[in-house]
Amino acid sequence: MEKLINYKVPYLTRGTVFRLPAQWPYENFVDFMILEASPAFKMQVNKTIPTFALTASTGYHGGHLFGVIPDEAIVNVNEEIAQKYDLKVAQVLKTDWFIENWADWIYPDCDVNEVYIIPQGYETESLDGTAITHSRDIVVD
Repeated sequence: MEKLINYKVPYLTRGTVFRLPAQWPYENFVDFMILEASPAFKMQVNKTIPTFALTASTGYHGGHLFGVIPDEAIVNVNEEIAQKYDLKVAQVLKTDWFIENWADWIYPDCDVNEVYIIPQGYETESLDGTAITHSRDIVVD
């Protein structure tokens, strides 16, 4: 886990978690996770729903949809980006957009300098305690 402002990868994917000190109505800290609406979900519900959003993933507000990420943060993955970062997704989000817009779009009660990032999301293990080996991390040379 490292500070968002020091994160060198230019793109974020679904499952990325931001951990930060928080204020009421949250606990002392909160995690926000990037969600991506699947194409199937968008077709079932409404084709105009946003592609990316944030949810609180900790505490009393865990599971509440926190906010929508605007289209200006989204990058369509082309072949060059996909190969350079070993991506198998159609869209990613600009890391710099989160840093530059934290106070306006995400959580103004915490300075962006205090935000940590868990880029692959939470560690996972199977029910028997063995590690599950999968990764959505963006690979940087």
